[in-house]
Amino acid sequence: MLIAGPGISSREEDRAVTSSDLMPTLIDLAGLAQQPEVDGRSLTTLLAGGSEWTERDLIWHYPHYSHQGGPPASAIRSGAYKYLEYYEDGHRELYNLE
Repeated sequence: MLIAGPGISSREEDRAVTSSDLMPTLIDLAGLAQQPEVDGRSLTTLLAGGSEWTERDLIWHYPHYSHQGGPPASAIRSGAYKYLEYYEDGHRELYNLE
């Protein structure tokens, strides 16, 4: 993910984030109050160069076919591991991303 703007340091981070983090980040950057029902987490600490970031498990659920050809599936990313389950045929995959 690439993010640019005033007050954002120019560097590379090796952190697992997801697109649901964009809305809380934009709300923070706009100086607005966070909404409790918004999924995701603000990335402003990372964007400002802070090191206070607690890793978390990321979960994706994609229960339909995509126009890119992707089959229905879900995934969980926990640390170095990524688990996928495909609903079309029920097969599962586990990867060590390191």
